[in-house]
Amino acid sequence: MARKANWRSVKRHRNYSVDDVSRALGVCKGTVRRWIKAGLPALTDQKPALILGKDLIAFLKARAPVKQTCRIEE
Repeated sequence: MARKANWRSVKRHRNYSVDDVSRALGVCKGTVRRWIKAGLPALTDQKPALILGKDLIAFLKARAPVKQTCRIEE
């Protein structure tokens, strides 16, 4: 089973490159590039592309599944 990226390891006031995000979250660089194509805001007008910490946290929180609680009879 795939490991979920933990948004708590990301600093809000820091800028990250694709390589930095992949190291911080323990995912592949290709995964981060796929996230950028899927809507992760990034500053791509320069090299390397920069990802703001607060945008990364918001993106990962939005991707997290919603927890459901069971009713009493379930």
